[in-house]
Amino acid sequence: MALGTAAWAHGLADRLPTHLDVAVPRDRQVPAALAREARVTRFSSNLEPVTRKEVPTERIETILVHLAAQPNAVRSWSSVQEWIPDAAIEADAALVETELTGRPKSVSVRLGYLLQRLRPDISDSLFPAVGTKVWFGPRGPLMRHSERWQVADTLLPFNPVALTTDEEAR
Repeated sequence: MALGTAAWAHGLADRLPTHLDVAVPRDRQVPAALAREARVTRFSSNLEPVTRKEVPTERIETILVHLAAQPNAVRSWSSVQEWIPDAAIEADAALVETELTGRPKSVSVRLGYLLQRLRPDISDSLFPAVGTKVWFGPRGPLMRHSERWQVADTLLPFNPVALTTDEEAR
């Protein structure tokens, strides 16, 4: 399971998405039955999956990196906004670093941008930015621009700087 379905399996999301999300490595064929029953995303993880709900599921750290690697693959960033604070709190910084290994620097920049308020320890370790503009979403009209991260955000319905954890809200 991947993305929103994995968030549900980890107990982060309150509801199961209407279509299951499944991540399949780029070098593997997708069985026809799986392609009919689930939304398949091509994503190769550096970390082994964990078993949740009796099914192999992306680790929380993999979910976070997957969000940053393929932001256009997310069906509902509004749903992500609900559970990403809990995912960020539970994430192990060392495992995030392992999951980022070998990925383009732009993925680290997007993840740092996304986690800057929720997990400054992780985001600060990913800084400095690449020095060139990194797009968060398709090229087009900006929702916001981060000078610090050099991120042109055309996708998120929320500002990552405004995200808070339950503890901060109290």
